[in-house]
Amino acid sequence: MLKTGDILFARTGGTTGKSYFISELPTKTIFASYLIRVRTGNELFQEYLYQFLQSDIYWRQVEFNKRGGAQPNMNATLLSDVILPIPPLPEQKRIVSILQELMQEVERAQAACEKQLEAAKALPAAYLREAFESEGAKKWKRKKLGEVCEIITGSTPRSDDPTNWNGDIYWATPNDMGRLTKFTIEDTERKITEKGFKSCGTKLLPIGSVLLTTRAPIGHLAINLKPMCSNQGFKSLIPSSIVYNWFLFFALKHFVPVLQSM
Repeated sequence: MLKTGDILFARTGGTTGKSYFISELPTKTIFASYLIRVRTGNELFQEYLYQFLQSDIYWRQVEFNKRGGAQPNMNATLLSDVILPIPPLPEQKRIVSILQELMQEVERAQAACEKQLEAAKALPAAYLREAFESEGAKKWKRKKLGEVCEIITGSTPRSDDPTNWNGDIYWATPNDMGRLTKFTIEDTERKITEKGFKSCGTKLLPIGSVLLTTRAPIGHLAINLKPMCSNQGFKSLIPSSIVYNWFLFFALKHFVPVLQSM
C-alpha cells in the first residue's frame, strides 16, 4: 500500500529509471508490478531523494546499471547500488527549498513563453485577414483559379521498378512539405529518373509555381526554387501573367480553411 511521500520507480520498459513522487493520496492505493516503491528513513529527506532522481548523476548510473536490450530493466538490487550524496538533513531540506523555488520560476517562464507562442501563431491569420478581407479587397475583381492558373495534378512512377528512382528530377511529396521551415522548397527526399518521369505522366513545374497539397494533409503550401514534379497528393498552380505567384501563395494560405471544408 502506498502512502504520501513514497517514491515510485519504473523498473522496466521505455520509462526505466523514471521516478514519481506521491504528494497526496485521496484513497487507498496499490501499485503495479513494474514499479518499485522507495521509502526513506530518518536521515534522508524524501523530496531530496526525488530531486536527486532527476539529476544527470543519477541517470548516468541508470544507463550503466540497467540490464537488457530491447526491454531494459533495473530491479531493486540494481537500484540499491545507486550512489547518492547525502548532506546533513537540514542541508537536504535547504537544497530542496532552493530547487523548488527555481523550478517554479522555470514553470512560470515556460507558461509565459507558451502564451507568447500562441499569440504569435495567431498573427499570420490576422495579417492575412487584414489583407484579403479589408474594405479595399472587397472591391477587387473575382476570378476562378482555373482562369488565372494552370492546375497540375502530380503522379507517382511504379515503385516496384528501381529504374524509375534515384535519378536527378525532384519529386515532391506531402512529407517534404510538412518538413519545411520556410515558404519555399528547393529539395526533395526522393528523386525520379527521366524514365520514371515519362512513365507516369507527371509534369515538371517551372520555378515559381505554387505547390499545394490537397490530401494528407490539405493546405501545405510552398513556392519551388527549382523545377520539380510531385506525387498525386498535390494540385500545383502555374500562375498566368496576370497574377503574381507570391500574391497567389498568400491568398491560398488565407483560404486553406475553405479548402479543408470543401
